[in-house]
Amino acid sequence: MTPNLEPLPTDAVPGLSDYSAAQQQRRFVLPAGFADRVTTGALRQRRQRILAQWTAGLSLAASVLVAVGLFASGVFDGRNPEVAIVPERPAVAARPAPAPPKVGDQLAEAGAALESLTRETTEKAVAPTRALLDSAARLPAPAPEPADAPTLEFASLTSAARTSLDPVTNTTRRAMTRFLKDVGLRAN
Repeated sequence: MTPNLEPLPTDAVPGLSDYSAAQQQRRFVLPAGFADRVTTGALRQRRQRILAQWTAGLSLAASVLVAVGLFASGVFDGRNPEVAIVPERPAVAARPAPAPPKVGDQLAEAGAALESLTRETTEKAVAPTRALLDSAARLPAPAPEPADAPTLEFASLTSAARTSLDPVTNTTRRAMTRFLKDVGLRAN
C-alpha cells in the first residue's frame, strides 16, 4: 500500500496558500566557511582513527615480541637457572586455643573498675569542699541571727502551711544530712 503523497490543494486549509507561498520564496543559505569547517573536521577524525589503528597494531606487535622473548628465555618451562626453588616450610604445630574467659569474672572485673572510678571521682569532687569546710571551722563563730530569722517565721506559720512545706523541708534536711555524712562532718 503506497501512501498518498500528493500535495493538498491550497484552498483545502485556510491560510495554507500563504504558508506555501512563503515556503517557496524562502531559501536556506549556509554560513561562510561552513564547507571548509566540515571538511577539516572530517579529515581530523580520519587521522585520529588511523592513528588509533596504528597504535593498536604496534601494541599488539610489542606484546607478541615480549611473549616470544619470554618463551625463548625459558621462563615458562623451568629451564631458567636464575629462578630459585624455595623449599616448603615445615608445618608448625598449632597451639591449643586458650580457654574462653568466664563471663562472671569479666563482670566482676568491670564492676571493680567502675567502683574504683566512682570512688576516685567522688574523692576528687569532695576534696575541695573538705578543704573549704576545714578552713571554715577555723573561723570564729558567726554572730547570733536576729529575731526575724526565717526559722522563726517558719515556726509562726499555720499548721496547714507547715504541712504543705513538709516534703520540701524533709527532702532538704535529708540532702543536707547526706552531704555532711559524705563529707565526713557527721557520724550518723
